[in-house]
This record gives sequence, C-alpha cells and structure tokens, in this order.
Amino acid sequence: MIGDFVKADLPYFDVCISNTPYQISSPLVFRLLSHRPIFRTAILMFQREFALRLVAKPGSTLWSRLSANVQLYAKVDHVMNVGKNNFRPPPNVESSVVRIVPLDPPPPIRFEEFDGLNRIIFSRRNKTIHGNFQAKGVTEMLEQNWRTWCSVNNQTIEDDVNMKKKIEGILSESGYLETRAAKMDVNDLLKYARYLSLTGYVS
Repeated sequence: MIGDFVKADLPYFDVCISNTPYQISSPLVFRLLSHRPIFRTAILMFQREFALRLVAKPGSTLWSRLSANVQLYAKVDHVMNVGKNNFRPPPNVESSVVRIVPLDPPPPIRFEEFDGLNRIIFSRRNKTIHGNFQAKGVTEMLEQNWRTWCSVNNQTIEDDVNMKKKIEGILSESGYLETRAAKMDVNDLLKYARYLSLTGYVS
C-alpha cells in the first residue's frame, strides 16, 4: 500500500488537507514535497511525536534527520494539538496538526545528496561530525562514492590512496570537523552537503 502511494501520480492540487493513517506519515510528507507543480500549503494531522519532530529546531532534543530533510524544502508550523479523547473510539496516541508550506523555488541540491550526508551525521547526532565519518563502514562507502565521481568526471584516482586521511582533510577544510549535527541548522547542513558533493563524497 505504501509503495503504491509513493509511486502513484497525483492530480494537480493547490491545497492539501488530510488526516491520514499514521503509518504512512513519512512517505506522505516526502511524496507531497516531491510533487510538481509545487502546491501552496498542506494542513496535515500526525501522531504528536512525529509532528513535533517535523517542527523541531536545531539544538532541541527532537532535532533529527527527519526535521532537517523536511525543513530543507518547506516551512513547517505547529497549528494545534488534538487530544485522543476527540476521537471515538479514542486511539492510544495524541495527535497534532501542522502546516507545511513548500519553498518555491526549492533549494538547488539533490535530495539524495542532502539525505546521504544526514544519514551519516545524524546516526549519532551528539557526536562530532569527525567521529561519525570514522564510524564502521562509512569510509568504505565514501571511497566508493569518490571513485565513482572521479570516473564520471575524468579525475585521476591516486594509487594507494589513504581514504581516512583524505576524508579528514576534506572535513577540516570545510570548517565543520568538530561540529555536532544536533547543533547544525538547515543552512549549515546545506553548505556542508554542497561542499561534499563538489568533492564527490556524497552522491
């Protein structure tokens, strides 16, 4: 069901108002944000915890990969809480209504690049970016991305490249080596994603 929804062609719409099944909350949000032409606004009800993550601010306990990915493309506001006793029968969770207004035009970066960065640094949001990039498996993944990028862009691949040292140099040049994802806002993340994209590490 979720797969069918994500792949479905949606008709033109300007405003979306929905109380959708909570299990498709995330696919719904990103399906709407990828819809073209860009709609004007969406008023949506979600499980409260999910809604609060959508509107979370950098530095708060709920600031997450979800928060950053959605706020890259839209302004999100909390409209109101909806208690479970407003439903018959009452559910087991509390709900909240949010307003999503897409940015028009959207930022000039591929979502896959931005999300690729966030997958790494939000895996341990309170650790330094340097620490997250040294996590098991990350170096191998980045080296594969870099080699693919070099091949596509006709760049020379050095023999016996020290990928850990190379990545550390790139992180140091970016100015975000000791920064923590929990403190980075969307603009910080966007600048960082663009920097890594230009050097082929996030693709």
